Amino acid sequence: IPGAKGHPFFGHALLLINPEDALQKLIDWKKKHGSRLKVILGYFAYNFFLTDPKDIEKVVNSHALIEKGISYNFLLPWLGNGLLIQGGEKWNKRRRILTPAFHFKILESFQRVFDEQSVVLVQVMKEKLEVMEAIEIHSLFSLCALDIISETAMGRKLNCQRESTPYVEAVLSQSQ
Repeated sequence: IPGAKGHPFFGHALLLINPEDALQKLIDWKKKHGSRLKVILGYFAYNFFLTDPKDIEKVVNSHALIEKGISYNFLLPWLGNGLLIQGGEKWNKRRRILTPAFHFKILESFQRVFDEQSVVLVQVMKEKLEVMEAIEIHSLFSLCALDIISETAMGRKLNCQRESTPYVEAVLSQSQ
């Protein structure tokens, strides 16, 4: 698979370390090397970036490409050997059970929750912008996603975009 030349030990990590430049660097590599890119982060983590929808469809629909790489191992102590990390036949069985929950008709029934929580996200961002407070987008989006998941999957409003909860504190402490 083609890709830019990287450092022998760090691969492309040093070239992609600045998030403001990383996306442009990937776009430039795509123009130079094509729609299938090899990106090496460190000496063992190989990542393949596919930009052609036909290539992505082949990977997503493949039953042979469901084993996770070793880069997922750091999640094992926190998440266990669940659907995110599991591969093989166990993954296939669990995925078949969950797939109906993500049918478009079911997701449409949660549109109100998606809309409400998106409005809260925008309001939080506006408030931070008004006082010129730095916005850490990953945390804000994670809290929005948690609000959406808790209300749609468990029927419980956490309001974690607006206030800290023991659950959010526990998740944050486990993720650090």
